[in-house]
Amino acid sequence: MKKRYLIALLVLPFILASCGGEKASQSGGSLDNTNQVEPTNGGEAPDKPLVEPSYTDPDFSVIPNEKPSNKTDIENTVDLVYDTVVSIDAYSNTTLSRGSGVLFAHDDNLNLSFIVTCFHVIDGAERFYVNLTDSNSYEASVVGAYKDLDLAVLSIEKTGLSYASFFDDSDKLKLGSTVVCIGNPLGTLPGSVSAGIVSYVNREIPVSTTETMTLIQTDVAINSGNSGGGLFNTSGALIGIVNAKYSSEGIEGLGFAIPINDVRKTVTDILNTARYDVNNKRWECGYVENDYELGFSIKDGYYTVGSFIAPQYVEVVYITDFKSGSVYSTSSELRDQDILKAVEIKYNKSNRKSIKLTDIAKADQVIGFIKNSKPMVGDTIKLTILRDDKEKTISFDIVQYRYTN
Repeated sequence: MKKRYLIALLVLPFILASCGGEKASQSGGSLDNTNQVEPTNGGEAPDKPLVEPSYTDPDFSVIPNEKPSNKTDIENTVDLVYDTVVSIDAYSNTTLSRGSGVLFAHDDNLNLSFIVTCFHVIDGAERFYVNLTDSNSYEASVVGAYKDLDLAVLSIEKTGLSYASFFDDSDKLKLGSTVVCIGNPLGTLPGSVSAGIVSYVNREIPVSTTETMTLIQTDVAINSGNSGGGLFNTSGALIGIVNAKYSSEGIEGLGFAIPINDVRKTVTDILNTARYDVNNKRWECGYVENDYELGFSIKDGYYTVGSFIAPQYVEVVYITDFKSGSVYSTSSELRDQDILKAVEIKYNKSNRKSIKLTDIAKADQVIGFIKNSKPMVGDTIKLTILRDDKEKTISFDIVQYRYTN
């Protein structure tokens, strides 16, 4: 395109000279008027005689073709699963977030249908609405959630809908096989369809400095709002729940989905442990066994020592952001800004020996130590903390976590 533009500029002076009726001389650029025609009508060019116009209509025809395009595997898939995907509105006191979900089961006795979505779609919200493809909207309740795999289950009071079928084994997915994604990109375009291929099966993706997730990699176009939407194969089976994408300048075609093997186990565990209060139409949320959540955050910081004139800054790891409730593993003895000096895991089972971390330098080190130690419900965490220049040991037991909102 640049070359054409340059050529146009180079040709332009020649065109202007030609159109002006004057020819540039080759000597000094003066004009040669030797052959110039002089006007004969007082300085004006002679008028050309007009010809009487004669009009006719153009005779043309557009060739019609009533044959539809051959139906593709993608179109067949959309026909099978389109109505199983919903959009979700999640409201808190101050914000509205939007995502997607997939209808996957129902209970006719309770008149309830179940939707799987992502944990981060519903986290922190208090009211939920599920919007179907027929434009009907239903208030939803949380049946249970599992943060570690970014999954949650909702229910609505409606049955007789379309429900997705789960693929047999996501470990058997083939590289390059066609997949279809349906969701609510940007939170404003529900029912959007995109397609691509399986780029990788069981890719380890870092989701924080201490955690990874095993996900399906795809080149399907994924945007915010697609989270919780369905990734289907061309047989119409649900192979994964869309939950992430790489978003950075120069990066395209890197989307990820939670494999259906993890989805199946998680939603089964949640539904098997959830209890429904039929009188008040409320859930006591289900859970994944041995799931736990610490009732505080672990962060990096520093404190000052020495004189006011020449202070010294000492890096520390401290605890903050406490959460209340019996579902969290914590102790009421802990205080905001307590400095961590050591962490010990004491296992309830006699065949597992206690392990201890003493040289604490960074928060990620502590978080990784606790997670990699794989404590279970009933095990004990002992924290040695520094408060007011005095060390103190505080213990608490690991308790089963249930989602509450």
